Amino acid sequence: MIADLRFAPAGPERVRPARFVPRSSIPVGAACLAASRARECVREILGDPCEIAIGEPHALGPAAWATIVRGARTFVTPGRLTDVVLAIPEADARTLVLHAFNERGAVASGPCSALEAQALERIAQRCAPAWEPLCLERRGPTVACAPAAVPLAVAYFDIRVRAPVPLTLGVGIARALPEPGPGTTLAPAALGGVPIAVRALLGTGTLDARAMLALEVGQIVTLATKVGSPGVLNVGAKTIAVGTCGLAGSRLAFRVSDAGVAR
Repeated sequence: MIADLRFAPAGPERVRPARFVPRSSIPVGAACLAASRARECVREILGDPCEIAIGEPHALGPAAWATIVRGARTFVTPGRLTDVVLAIPEADARTLVLHAFNERGAVASGPCSALEAQALERIAQRCAPAWEPLCLERRGPTVACAPAAVPLAVAYFDIRVRAPVPLTLGVGIARALPEPGPGTTLAPAALGGVPIAVRALLGTGTLDARAMLALEVGQIVTLATKVGSPGVLNVGAKTIAVGTCGLAGSRLAFRVSDAGVAR
């Protein structure tokens, strides 16, 4: 299991204890892209410029997820890699609807009405394309779901809308995402000036431990390589060329007869 090093919240003690927690399977890049798309959806819905901040993705246990969805409006978008759950706290959901209805002076209090609940579901459906970076491909419509029946999320991050109206959109995934592939590799030209140690081997053989410990000056060790066999040029444990070992002036040298053996 891959874990992240985290520190406990600041308390009366000066030292914040360290602890390891499971790492979220949501790549930060995918979360940022989803948040950026959600911002554009909210901007279109509210008709005002939208400013957001994104919370760091976290792995979740059942108890933490139950706390998040308790008293929240939840909407599920099925996907190929995972199902995405949008969780909006009830007060924030009412604030979002009132702002969308252009009732900006109204105070959000109490649960949403049936009309407001329908409007919220339409808003969630408008935001569904934003979750493509997480689920890769949507496999059905976004639907409202009671908190008691919402899928268990294994990872979560939040999108904190700061303007034009403060509210929080919680985003959870029901199945862990696969590990991302390797990042961009360097072109050979970028490493052109890096020195690499090479080693030429003329012959090899084996010795048992007793014979190795009994080695003395002047003793002859018979190698397994036949006379006239080509030598090898190695980088670490990999052979990169085959050729002949010999002399070039006053230095040992290696003439390459077959390169690119390790490619």
